[in-house]
Amino acid sequence: MAAKAKPAKTGVLGRTLEQMLDALPPGERARVEARSTELHAEVEGLKAGGSFSGEYRPEPRGQAACCP
Repeated sequence: MAAKAKPAKTGVLGRTLEQMLDALPPGERARVEARSTELHAEVEGLKAGGSFSGEYRPEPRGQAACCP
């Protein structure tokens, strides 16, 4: 017996980024895209300067950066 096809997802988690952006009003989409461009540029600048490795390095136990 063949399996039934699953219905298309309609919830927020079933959408692509492009679908989410398409659903925004034009002004809001422009604002989101501008901020995204700023953040990407910041990450690239940090990568170029060596300040961002892209790896998660937790603090050793008992030595939080905020509390000496």
